[in-house]
Amino acid sequence: MHDIQAEANLYQRAQLESIAIERKSPGFINTLVETSRLLSLNVADKLQPSNSLLKDWHLILSILELSNFHNLRLSDIVQTFVSNGHTPVSIEPVINLERWCAFKHLIAADREGCQDSSITWDIGFHGTPERNVPAIIRSGFHMPHQNRRLRWGPGIYSSADGPFTLLYGRRKPGDIVSIFLCAVARGKAFTLSNVRRRKFRGLQPGYDSSVCPMDHEWIVFDESRIIPLCVLAVRTGVLTPGGYLEGRAFPGCGKLERYYEIAGQMVSAGIRRPLYQHLRKDGWGQMEQMELQSKTENEVTHW
Repeated sequence: MHDIQAEANLYQRAQLESIAIERKSPGFINTLVETSRLLSLNVADKLQPSNSLLKDWHLILSILELSNFHNLRLSDIVQTFVSNGHTPVSIEPVINLERWCAFKHLIAADREGCQDSSITWDIGFHGTPERNVPAIIRSGFHMPHQNRRLRWGPGIYSSADGPFTLLYGRRKPGDIVSIFLCAVARGKAFTLSNVRRRKFRGLQPGYDSSVCPMDHEWIVFDESRIIPLCVLAVRTGVLTPGGYLEGRAFPGCGKLERYYEIAGQMVSAGIRRPLYQHLRKDGWGQMEQMELQSKTENEVTHW
């Protein structure tokens, strides 16, 4: 019984440490201003987001900034869709703190295994039909059935090219498609080849993930290597053949004021008309209780 309680205490401290790292990081502090700006772009709406929602956005924007796409902003992501003829409608956070803590420990293990402290996560997109969205929010991504026919074999697919992922959820121009914005721990990636494609299905020995020859599809084979951060609703335009591959976001591409305004409108729309709030678990209240308990225990020990 004592061992079980000790393990539970260690797990709680690991969770607290993981969140605390983000709170103290320069990226997290910088995004406090970014969050305030996004939420103040529609002051006329008199929005009053909850404290947990503010914390969600602080954490998510810091995850963008601290990713391999250094200093990536939500406005940069908006620009990629707008410039390709699509209309971003809303965005809603769906991050799960328990999954994020587990994801951070996986990143730490990758760093230790490669002896490279600079290893971090990528930001990817995952398009899917609307019927799949609730299950992903509730329990995260799951590996598909082995018999399911996918281009590069069974795996969890994502892409750095946001507009490309619209193909997985659209039926015709004008449809509103749900796209997950994700953190992806690709680790050591194996580059696939169109030659003898069947030979390279599944995770290759010595690697953590795969990437298609044109680098617009990433495949992971471990459910903990990809976690959903937000759900974007995007109204699709006309997709021209090959044109969807020009939608990769990079830091600074959305620096024009109009992209900041659209990003603010998306965040506001997600607050005014949340579609998925009832599906997700708010972990901040539990985290605050754990922090309070930890603080109390430390004070008692010190006394």
